[in-house]
Amino acid sequence: MTAELVRNESVCRSAVLAGVLVFSGGTIAFAQGTLNTCLSGYEVSRGTDVAGGLLTKGVTFAGVDNLSSDGGVPNPATCAWTTNGNGGSWTAKIDRIGVAGIGGSGVTVVGGRWYWLDRDNNVRFGRVEGGFVRWPDTADQDIGCGAGVAQFALSVRNQFSPGTIAGCLDDTHLDPTKQPFVFPPRISGALRLN
Repeated sequence: MTAELVRNESVCRSAVLAGVLVFSGGTIAFAQGTLNTCLSGYEVSRGTDVAGGLLTKGVTFAGVDNLSSDGGVPNPATCAWTTNGNGGSWTAKIDRIGVAGIGGSGVTVVGGRWYWLDRDNNVRFGRVEGGFVRWPDTADQDIGCGAGVAQFALSVRNQFSPGTIAGCLDDTHLDPTKQPFVFPPRISGALRLN
């Protein structure tokens, strides 16, 4: 019965994606060579704790694609956070285990899904196969993304080829200009498909 439900869920997801493509004018893009882009966005859902809090399912991020800040090949160091997109949008939903936040043990990403609609209406999507998010020990420590900012690296797969999404997650800093003095966590990084 469980295998049948999983098959039915997969069929439903495929049907929904096909409907979105038909009505939005998008096409599924098949990878040819290496593809790189920068991604910026927000954590829009903290997910749901299951298994007694040992697993968090459905942590969701969404945002825009953009160009590398130096005009070169996008990589985590040149993909600065921005709200100015290049015309595309993306979303990712991950499942994780571990202790998130400054001073925590970090988290291991154990699965998920990602989708990217580029400015030419090409859709790329696939599985998040694994990865990690690591926070500094203190709010003053910089482990490569700025003081108090986490680093992440995900192994992903699109329809036919492997890739990575790597970058920075800032879920620490407050913005006193907004009520109630906190903004949604910001994420930025580079998507690379081989």
